Amino acid sequence: MPLELWLECICDQTQFGEDLVVVGNHPVLGNWSVEKGVVLRTDVSTFPLWTLEKPLVLEEDEYMPLWLEYKYIIRGIETHWEDFGRRSLPIFSSTSPVTATAFLPQWTEVGKPMNRLLPFCRGRRLKPGLMLRVDSYGSWTAMTEASWNAPKRFSPGVAGMSAALRRSSFLFVSGSTVNHESIKYHAERVFARPKRARLLLCLRQLRRSDFGMLLAPELWLRIGDFIGGLRLRQVDSSASSG
Repeated sequence: MPLELWLECICDQTQFGEDLVVVGNHPVLGNWSVEKGVVLRTDVSTFPLWTLEKPLVLEEDEYMPLWLEYKYIIRGIETHWEDFGRRSLPIFSSTSPVTATAFLPQWTEVGKPMNRLLPFCRGRRLKPGLMLRVDSYGSWTAMTEASWNAPKRFSPGVAGMSAALRRSSFLFVSGSTVNHESIKYHAERVFARPKRARLLLCLRQLRRSDFGMLLAPELWLRIGDFIGGLRLRQVDSSASSG
């Protein structure tokens, strides 16, 4: 099963005409390509908050790296990468004239650049479900991150909150004050409501079709009561007027 990922980033360092882009070591994240990265969006009412257009779907396949890593970049005439430094690696050297087993570790920054790491995406194993993460540009530690385990019937195409969010586990860092209810509401808006809207649109289109006209009105009433939000009167009036 896949992992649906939602990313947000606080960034006030962009100039007019520049984009905030997320890139990483997976095809969904552009494989570190500046041109193939995923562009985040913002507007005058939400700036400096940047968000994805829709959740990213990560599959456990041959493209899954050992560690899933990513960074944000500011893309315009020039490209500016987040810089977290490099991983420090120990170098051992013999300093004893008596035995070759006496070593003193010396630390040096010759390792690979530091990147953001996604929890539950390590060792080429995905933990299926939903993940929401809020970052601050230039800060390696996430402001807020939350994850939900996937139920057995979970799929990016399945609508309904119970089909998406189950028992949750949260990790709040950097003094975040986001509480359980607000993060759950945010997750509903990001993950569940778009799927519900697509489901209702499909049902309205089905109701107007020849096949839908063959179904008894009582059945459509039951469907509307079960799902909620399916306005059969508006559908019937639209169909009769068309």
